[in-house]
Amino acid sequence: MTPPAGFTLSNSFSGFENLTTHSSIVIAELPGDAYAQLQILFTDAAIAKKGFATKGIQISKRQNIKVGANSIPLLSGNQHINGINVVKYISLLDGNSSVLINYNLLNQEQLSENDVIKSLQSISLSAAEPLETKLQNLPFKFTAFSPFKVVDVLLGSSALLTTFDGSDPSGNLPIMVLASSQAQHNIGDIKPAAEQFLKSTTGFQDARITNAQPVKFANLDGYKIQATAGDKTIVQYLAMKEDGSYLRLVSTGATQKITELVNAIQLVADSMTLTP
Repeated sequence: MTPPAGFTLSNSFSGFENLTTHSSIVIAELPGDAYAQLQILFTDAAIAKKGFATKGIQISKRQNIKVGANSIPLLSGNQHINGINVVKYISLLDGNSSVLINYNLLNQEQLSENDVIKSLQSISLSAAEPLETKLQNLPFKFTAFSPFKVVDVLLGSSALLTTFDGSDPSGNLPIMVLASSQAQHNIGDIKPAAEQFLKSTTGFQDARITNAQPVKFANLDGYKIQATAGDKTIVQYLAMKEDGSYLRLVSTGATQKITELVNAIQLVADSMTLTP
């Protein structure tokens, strides 16, 4: 992909960023079967509006554009984040793997729709990278301790670990996400920031904090919180990096199962280091 003028390859996530305007083009490589699940959101403007509204994105237009011999959908709209209007363009491609491309433009005058389309038309899809290669390219290193195992790397900036095979719609079986933020955040005091992050996690908006304390996380000054919501428990580690971005570990699952895995979660957290 040839990015628009002003965008360079990001060192903190999979995609491109404009360091002057803080705009980004995030490229998410998904399993091939994900295309069928996501495609329905892109087939009709009304469906797109309804589906993306749940994520706070207001879709205003849907169109098809030509990329090589294929026709791909392109959605456009906007999203308000912390009082800032972010212009959005979202497209879905299908090849050896499904690719979701998300343009987040903080300066509306920066790119025209034609600039976005031109950059999309420069795309050529290659074979999906092996999981080991994706892990090596993460901005952090860690060790997965049993029963946690790495199943995917998302957006080049986060790793998903599970304790089971297949899927678990119930949310009872423990999972873990290790993530480095894709942008700088002026979050101030880490304690209230950690509480805000925790309560922004789906299912834990009204969680009751049972343990909270300062900790060392990835050799940084961090904060650990454990909280419960109903029969579920969440364990979170959060630390700020020198560049203003953050590093976060979140593990969730049924309270009994998380309690049994507290030591394994701690070992993963203790193993995390930033990539030089």
